[in-house]
Amino acid sequence: MFRRAVIVLTGTAAAVTSVLVYQPPQLKPVAADSIPVPATKTPAATNSKQPFPVTPGKATPTPTAPTQSQGASGVFTGNVVQTQWGPVQVEITVSNGKITGASALKFPNGDRRSLSISQQAVPFLIEQTLGVVNASQVQGVSRASYTSDGWRGSLGSAIKKAGI
Repeated sequence: MFRRAVIVLTGTAAAVTSVLVYQPPQLKPVAADSIPVPATKTPAATNSKQPFPVTPGKATPTPTAPTQSQGASGVFTGNVVQTQWGPVQVEITVSNGKITGASALKFPNGDRRSLSISQQAVPFLIEQTLGVVNASQVQGVSRASYTSDGWRGSLGSAIKKAGI
């Protein structure tokens, strides 16, 4: 009986010690390592700590009306789309009627899981956005269904504003 009590007490002490010593890994923004962050561009109202830009900081072109020889050009912001896990908002850069850049102004980040999913999904969504002319061409990212659906919704409104 005494031997069993010693084993239980030792096991409990070891478990408590390992719980108290455990340090969870710290999340770092995906954009800091893989995508350049423009120094001159700061979105006015973001729901995130770190936007996910694609193009390096350049002078922001002003929207121009499309002519017969060129398509629309400029920076266009999509509507905010509310998802179950948080808002999604897309900003696109259009040059001669083609999407040449994209960034996430808002994305789900209310908890660690949502932030982790967004950090993994947004770069893929940006990559899928470049060159499309219709939001339905963005396939989305598995295990990020709500973020992907919100992205397509916001992208659709930005494309409509761009007139492409």
